[in-house]
Amino acid sequence: IPPPEPSPSPAAAVAAPAAGAFVAQAGITNFYTRTSQMCAHVDDAEPYAAAPVVSVSLGVDAVFLLGQRTRDAPPLAVLLRSGDVVLLGGASRFCYHGVPRVLATSSRADADHSDGDADSAVHRYLATHRINLNVRQVHDAAASDDGSVGGGGAGGGARGGCGDDVG
Repeated sequence: IPPPEPSPSPAAAVAAPAAGAFVAQAGITNFYTRTSQMCAHVDDAEPYAAAPVVSVSLGVDAVFLLGQRTRDAPPLAVLLRSGDVVLLGGASRFCYHGVPRVLATSSRADADHSDGDADSAVHRYLATHRINLNVRQVHDAAASDDGSVGGGGAGGGARGGCGDDVG
């Protein structure tokens, strides 16, 4: 009996309408406190930029600004809530974006989780913090026979020019 086909990652499922085949090859986790911010930047460090960046928000709400390819145009402000997914692909892949403000509370406040178990500790943390998980395809998976990633990472960082205080 042949082994079952692997199921696509959740990031691949979200990215598929915008990118077709998406291979999750790298991830970045940003931790935010109530005073954290991420200045406007462009995610342009990946050698293969045809694939989108898939971004998942957890925890308290935050203001997300999506600009254009230059800093000249005013950005669009979007309220990100816990569980929201942002897909930066196509024309938006090289637009400036950032998080100028993390809000003190969440519009999706959960019930009290004070029973002391590990899940309640996570809920208490997310009640006052924000976590952003983003997944990227770094290399063209079609360029290798098995879709594996060879040699080095994405390198560098994002083009921006500000002192981000996200840990």
